[in-house]
Amino acid sequence: MMKPEFRFSYSSDSHDEVLMEFLKSYAKRKGQSTKELILETLKNYWLSIALQEYEQMDIESLELQDSAWKSIGALSSQIRLIVSQLNLEIEVTDFLSNNAVEKTELSSTSAEERDDYDPMDF
Repeated sequence: MMKPEFRFSYSSDSHDEVLMEFLKSYAKRKGQSTKELILETLKNYWLSIALQEYEQMDIESLELQDSAWKSIGALSSQIRLIVSQLNLEIEVTDFLSNNAVEKTELSSTSAEERDDYDPMDF
């Protein structure tokens, strides 16, 4: 059964427009629709959390474990791509530790130290 079409709007005078134009172009190069690419990205970022919380899957569930490892693999690949593409001087493995923010010197305050920190906020 098909769900209603996924629609959203974004500001044309922001980085959102740049991102959407890039995603449209990238999806075309990959032979995907923009919707497929966006859903793939969202699945990599949120599916394992959604399965555990919304579907109340047991942490030991093979389906949940498989989803989590697929997400970790995809997100690790994306981190490597960003580090490589932007020529960042940081080891990818640093992102598995709490020292990543300090090593990149991108922020003087880590997200966890801010009062407004919510790891589920997007």
